Amino acid sequence: MAGRLGYLARFIFGPVGQPKSTWARVSDLALLGTLVLALFMQWYGSEYICRHALLADGQENIGRIDGEYVLAGNGSGIGSVTWELRRRECGWPYFVTAALDPIRANWVIDGEGSSGSMDVVPGGHPIGPLIQRIVSNHSNPVVSKAGLSPGPTAVYWTSLIFGTALCWLGLFLAVRAIMVFSRAGFLLQRRYTGSMEARRSMQGRCPSCGYNLDGLDFAASCPECGALLW
Repeated sequence: MAGRLGYLARFIFGPVGQPKSTWARVSDLALLGTLVLALFMQWYGSEYICRHALLADGQENIGRIDGEYVLAGNGSGIGSVTWELRRRECGWPYFVTAALDPIRANWVIDGEGSSGSMDVVPGGHPIGPLIQRIVSNHSNPVVSKAGLSPGPTAVYWTSLIFGTALCWLGLFLAVRAIMVFSRAGFLLQRRYTGSMEARRSMQGRCPSCGYNLDGLDFAASCPECGALLW
């Protein structure tokens, strides 16, 4: 029983004590190749697989004093401003980088109309300082650090390490399974070919092509395919 288990382990994980064998070299290449691919997947995920998670939003009435926008009480003022803050989180299977998006807002002012859809506040716009003050006074300390420009990118090293390890393990197991089945197919094909050649030899035929060799007992090669007979 132990011998069979040992053979199965050597078959799946490679020949033990034979570091120069083709199987061992392919295994090493698969180990290195899947690591490189896992690192590439983490880089690609951190750049292109992203979501923008909503952190906070709100709506305020606004007024204007001496050309400067200020907060106004309910039912008063010259319009309203609606804002939202999102965080850009990137990575797969776990997000490994995160950064605060610029504050996005739209507003409606009497006599001036609407600013349109929710978007980044244009630089230098007079309503920008008011929106910045509103967000800076938010109770959430993460939200209060947001600004009208993108925040710094934070790297979550624990997620990066675990994500890379998980991808590496999955890729290596997939490649390893392909290698094991390929090796099993090769061994079965070789065993089948060997048994077929032995059977043909016993029947007096060419082991390679099956040509009938009756009367050709002393022929050095097969007259059909040219294979050496002895």
